[in-house]
Amino acid sequence: MNNKRHSGIGIFTPQVVVQPLWWDVDFLAELPVEWELCWRHMKSGGTRVSFSFFATPRMEFSWFKYDGAVFVEGIPPRGTIMISALRSKGTCNFRNQKLGQYELAILDSGEEVNYIADDENEIFTLLIEKELFEKTFLNYFGKTFKSTKSIKRLMLEDMDTDSFIFKMKRWLSFFYENNRKIDEKTYCDIEQEIIDVFFSLIKITNKESSSIKFDIKKAREIIHENVDSLYKINDIVEELNISSRTLQDNFKKQLGITPKQYLQNLRLNAIRKELISQNKKTVNVSDIAFKYGFFHSSHFTSEYKKLFGETPTKTLTLMSTFTPPSISKIF
Repeated sequence: MNNKRHSGIGIFTPQVVVQPLWWDVDFLAELPVEWELCWRHMKSGGTRVSFSFFATPRMEFSWFKYDGAVFVEGIPPRGTIMISALRSKGTCNFRNQKLGQYELAILDSGEEVNYIADDENEIFTLLIEKELFEKTFLNYFGKTFKSTKSIKRLMLEDMDTDSFIFKMKRWLSFFYENNRKIDEKTYCDIEQEIIDVFFSLIKITNKESSSIKFDIKKAREIIHENVDSLYKINDIVEELNISSRTLQDNFKKQLGITPKQYLQNLRLNAIRKELISQNKKTVNVSDIAFKYGFFHSSHFTSEYKKLFGETPTKTLTLMSTFTPPSISKIF
């Protein structure tokens, strides 16, 4: 995984960022936050995103809205707990588990993000200082977060999800309008209110036993390890000693995409990443495509345009003159 560490303002430095326009996900690396993240397009026509976030001394709230399928990998900052509420018109998979409706996606410090959605989706994330989160969790539920997370599900009911998101958007507006007037005590009071609202909405339930016996994680790992080789989907079937139907059905059920399309999309995203980073005058598109198993230029160009909404040559042209849109506000 080729992560990009964002440079600029550090985590939990009070700030507000609002970008209501649709950005291409390739340029989210421009965000001035200390996350290691990598985005990939997974839908024909490309995927764009609008976003906003605010940070206080001990937490950060972000809202990312994608207009299509997306695959996000990365690592949140150390010393934090990440909690995300996800809404989608399709399938959401987090760390190789299909999420139930209104189930929270939670990462402990050092764990990796691995999120894929097959349709338009929104991610509302609350990042909290680890010590503060664990102390609050123990106070609310009388048990440690560590002893709970592996055997229980943390949920927000439908109405509570909307309520929480509404309140967080209200705080976003407040910070946007009052960025120069907030002192340390006010931040502390606001953080406590946000924590109280959030923890009061959490429901802890038993994890449901899954009828899915197939380990999709292993299949995905094999695909990722062979993006730049001549590896084929049939090779996975043989390596895992399963049927093609089993592989196909589980990918569709858990990720909303076929394994063949998943592999091809990863390869096309890898090519696009190379094109974006290359010098236009020296790049040889055919050589890069060949490296990822596209041996016929017309087929490659067609599939590339289908996924990203532009030809490889157009990508090179745009990258040579591209200036990211300005972020609406940051302080």
